[in-house]
Amino acid sequence: MELAEDLHSSDQRLATLAKETLRKRLAVYEDAGHGYCLLADQLHAGIVQDCLLKNHGKAYDLFEWCIMSNHVHVLIRVHDGHPLGDIVKQWKGASAVLINRARKSSVAVWMRDYHDRFIRDNEHFQNACAYIRHNPVKAGLCEGPEEWLPSSAGSGWTC
Repeated sequence: MELAEDLHSSDQRLATLAKETLRKRLAVYEDAGHGYCLLADQLHAGIVQDCLLKNHGKAYDLFEWCIMSNHVHVLIRVHDGHPLGDIVKQWKGASAVLINRARKSSVAVWMRDYHDRFIRDNEHFQNACAYIRHNPVKAGLCEGPEEWLPSSAGSGWTC
């Protein structure tokens, strides 16, 4: 609420700064494990991980991923003819069906939207890889990235 006025400001610089501030605050909130933590269950995290791996090399190249308790980070390069929105829809749809089947439930598993970033250059790519790998360490969930099993680092993934 404290950013609402700035988020809707006609001053583009102020609105952009408010959006970045909100994004950072949300990331801290998520990484701290607040909210609905369905993916803290290793069965559910494994389902999501399997869905991410399924079309690697077909619709996209999977570089890094990290399944946190309430959100997921993924770094991919989409293949021609496979829009990112379709890929995310497939991940969310397939994993939601399998998670709900395991839970004997029919509740919404995912939020409708997702946040994406366009990787600009090799330095940005390397920073994104490091951010994803170290997300559970930064959140205080493990000492080293390889300890976080539902992730590319924890899986010993090399691409």
